[in-house]
Amino acid sequence: MGLQIATSDKQKGNTMDRARVKAIRTALIGVLAPTLKEMGLAISGNMNATYDDNSVNFKLSLAETSSDGSFETEEAKSFKLHAAYFGLPEDMMDKTYIVRGRKAKVLGIKPRARKYPLIFQYEDEPNKRYKTSVMDAKHWKEA
Repeated sequence: MGLQIATSDKQKGNTMDRARVKAIRTALIGVLAPTLKEMGLAISGNMNATYDDNSVNFKLSLAETSSDGSFETEEAKSFKLHAAYFGLPEDMMDKTYIVRGRKAKVLGIKPRARKYPLIFQYEDEPNKRYKTSVMDAKHWKEA
């Protein structure tokens, strides 16, 4: 299994920068995805990275997938456990809401984040996650 990373002339030096880290992340995901699929696993999260001039570290979280290829994130598990504590309906993750004029779905909750614990995602931006307060979410209207 070979790993090829496309680099520009700027990136061929010995230093790490944001563009190079992004290229490395994309290449790693491309190489790992088929093997993980065979094993019934998926990358859960966005593979955050920390880097300096000479090295990069990725945080890689894996989750077992169900027969349809989906998996339950830590935030989704937390939502099931803590929804009642925050005064939120337990079926909130199954519904679509209108948030600031756009359709959105709740992904989960981070109970330790007191100010903005609720994690959601707009349907037209599937790769970006947002956080909000519970009070804000209680005013959302169903789509």
